[in-house]
Amino acid sequence: MRTPTAGRALLVSACLVSAGASFGLALWIYTDVSMFGFPDGYLTDYQRAARTPLRITGWTGAALGLVFLAVAFRSGDARGRAWAVAFVVLLLVAAAALVGVPWYFGTHLGLDNGIGG
Repeated sequence: MRTPTAGRALLVSACLVSAGASFGLALWIYTDVSMFGFPDGYLTDYQRAARTPLRITGWTGAALGLVFLAVAFRSGDARGRAWAVAFVVLLLVAAAALVGVPWYFGTHLGLDNGIGG
């Protein structure tokens, strides 16, 4: 049988893990964007177009990390719902950054991404 304290500890742990994942996603996106133009500084059409949407998703991921931390240390009954909503938003941001932006600019628009043949 779970006590309210165990459920609360589980939810706080989920919030902290989600915050770590969110900050990790933001770091991954920023690292990817920082490597645009490496090593000679030339930016491809894809990199020019994708830089701003990826920066926005990176900032959103970092902000979600702060939201998860705020939810972890908040008291009240709505904490579980707040975590669930923030987690769904995190999944959408991750999908947009890792799948949506590359598909839209690389595949759909067919912008040159510098990968030659």
